[in-house]
Amino acid sequence: MVRGGVTLKNNNEAGYFLFEVMIGTFILLSVLLSILPLVQQLKIENHKLLERTIVTHKLYDSLLLLNESSPADITYTDWINTNVVVTIRPVPPYWKGCANWDNVKSDSEQVCLYSYQK
Repeated sequence: MVRGGVTLKNNNEAGYFLFEVMIGTFILLSVLLSILPLVQQLKIENHKLLERTIVTHKLYDSLLLLNESSPADITYTDWINTNVVVTIRPVPPYWKGCANWDNVKSDSEQVCLYSYQK
């Protein structure tokens, strides 16, 4: 007997073949539905890390270019896709620079760096 291009010896094998296809499809869908949320979470965490790296780098540059008449609080909108508030205060013998922003997950983040006073 031939069904759908597959040669079957008797009618009992037709049900077994259908069962194999259903189990294989179930396993494939289970794997796909498990992997897709993991990939999405990895993309979000990668974006958070990229934002943190950019803000840290720009804060470092701001501390290097610091002079005595620099304003203490500055808001930057061009660093990342959200407002970054940079606060620079003297903490003798250092300057303390902190950047605050809301990340991709709408959580508040803060990065602080120190620089020697000139």
